[in-house]
Amino acid sequence: MAGLPAWGAASLIAVLASFVLSIVLVVIEVIRDPELSTKAKAGWVAGLVLTNFFAITIYFAQGRTGRLARIASYLLMLGLFASMGLIAAALVR
Repeated sequence: MAGLPAWGAASLIAVLASFVLSIVLVVIEVIRDPELSTKAKAGWVAGLVLTNFFAITIYFAQGRTGRLARIASYLLMLGLFASMGLIAAALVR
């Protein structure tokens, strides 16, 4: 990560890791959901992997919030706030 200070690179890695972990947790939640058919599960997983943030928002809007999905939503918000902080720090610099 040329051109980034050490704290910037570490922050960027932490933000990306929180986004990836939130996607993984929601995918696990979808796979374990007994109410969804196999085709619906495949569609949700494809949507989550390809359009991650938008699909997660739709998934939560449908009221599908199990324990893993709630943890994923906290990680997603943490990642969003951290990325805003990282952008603000880069602009101030």
